[in-house]
Amino acid sequence: MKYDFLAIVFWKALIPLFLAILAIVLRLQGFEPTSITQDESTIILFAQGVLERGYPFLLVGSREFLISTYELVPYPIAFSLWYLGFSEFAVRLPALCFSVGTILLIFYFAAYLFDNYVALLAALLYAILPWAIYWGSNSFYPAQLQFFVLLTIIVGHQLLYNPQVKWKWYYFFTLFFIFTYFTWEASGILLPIVFLIALLLRWKQWYWINNLHAWFAASLIIFVVAVQLTYKTLLHTPYEKIGSRLAQISFFQNIPSHTDYDPFFFLRILADSEAHIILAGFVLLGLFFFKSNWNMRFLYLLIIFTLVFLTMFLGLYTLRYSYFLLPFLLIVAAATVFLLVEYWISYLKRVSLFSVKIFKWICIGLLSAIQLLTASPWGLQPVELFSWLQTNKPFEFQHDYQGFSFRSIAQQLQEYYRPGDIVIMSAPFPFKIYTGISGDYYIQDIVVSTIRFDPSQLPYYAGKWVGNTVLNSATELEEVLYQHARVWFVSVPHKLMFQRQSKNVQELIVNRMTLVAESVQGRLYLWENPAFITKK
Repeated sequence: MKYDFLAIVFWKALIPLFLAILAIVLRLQGFEPTSITQDESTIILFAQGVLERGYPFLLVGSREFLISTYELVPYPIAFSLWYLGFSEFAVRLPALCFSVGTILLIFYFAAYLFDNYVALLAALLYAILPWAIYWGSNSFYPAQLQFFVLLTIIVGHQLLYNPQVKWKWYYFFTLFFIFTYFTWEASGILLPIVFLIALLLRWKQWYWINNLHAWFAASLIIFVVAVQLTYKTLLHTPYEKIGSRLAQISFFQNIPSHTDYDPFFFLRILADSEAHIILAGFVLLGLFFFKSNWNMRFLYLLIIFTLVFLTMFLGLYTLRYSYFLLPFLLIVAAATVFLLVEYWISYLKRVSLFSVKIFKWICIGLLSAIQLLTASPWGLQPVELFSWLQTNKPFEFQHDYQGFSFRSIAQQLQEYYRPGDIVIMSAPFPFKIYTGISGDYYIQDIVVSTIRFDPSQLPYYAGKWVGNTVLNSATELEEVLYQHARVWFVSVPHKLMFQRQSKNVQELIVNRMTLVAESVQGRLYLWENPAFITKK
């Protein structure tokens, strides 16, 4: 009895506490070194709108812009800002909390599906993996989405695994799905995915579809989704913007007919690091247990259907869109270690070669160590075996990634800025947060990002962020330079910013303006008009 009590305390309290502390320590390291990103700054400004008026909004020029995607994301950040005041720690604290919540859900869900040892390995992998550390210290939506997706799937598993489940679980699924959907609307694919999994795993067992509560729950979900999509359509008229934008992306497009269709994008990029390619190997090995283990079938069907939907029906390929799959991939990889060893042991017992208990734990230890040491940025990095990973690794997988230098360039701009100076910038939100300066102009002579068009007022074109006047050519840029005494050109991220300009604009900036400050992917240029200097 005493031993059982100690075991319960150890597995149900001490181990989760250790995992939570480990996750917090590793993610806090990324809070300060990395400046606020463009995506983070957008959500932060929406959160400040919540504090100001009770709902997330931005001012774009003189217009109020209401949020229509990530609707739920600003509220935890707003609460953190209200309680702690503005700081980079405060805006990223909700992401840390969601990440810690996710690691605890992984532990308890994996223990329920398999056992405590699988749960410990899966949770440790999540704690130390650079991809999870990055999003656990970034205030954009992926950490929050992953937490709610995991909650939704845990309830969905319970509904399918247990025919005698109580009616309230259907409404838990509805609640968590709605939270997930309002974190990122494309996560609506979970509904058809869970339905397909139910068809395959519970074929001819229709208790889940004959239940009146299931129909009420599904009707509520469909109603909420329909209202949100209608609201978004009415809020964003398709005639006021020029250029492609993420807001146009929706599911159930015929992506295979597009020229940028890439059927292996997510499979390829998910394995684009030393840790991920090792874990991917274990996920592939786990297919051996697809038929014999119901929980493995559930997880594999979830992963496969999600990747298919993301690849076939989503109008944009980006690594972060698949981040919410990470907990399930890690649980599968961890479970494969123990299922594989158990299979070997069962074979050895049949042939009666020798006592296998010690051999079992040696195998488990070695396989677990391979996963943990390659997942950790401080462990094994076998790049000599995978030389292409040295150049192709996505920034989200890099433990020492410093991001774009919005903070340092903003500090330099604030130091040298004088009243009356003109500022040209492409990413005004981070600078607005750090300095209060949101710029005057936005230059784009090659249309690669959204600009707003309003024929009722001059100028006709304005940037999509804060409504800055758009300069459409090198000639218009030159006119601005000669009309003002001092003009700043902020180029962050520098490489991407310059790629969006024509050669004439690039030469005008580099040859006519003075480079005042330079940092990682950041440049700050200044134009001082000789005519104004002479007059002075």
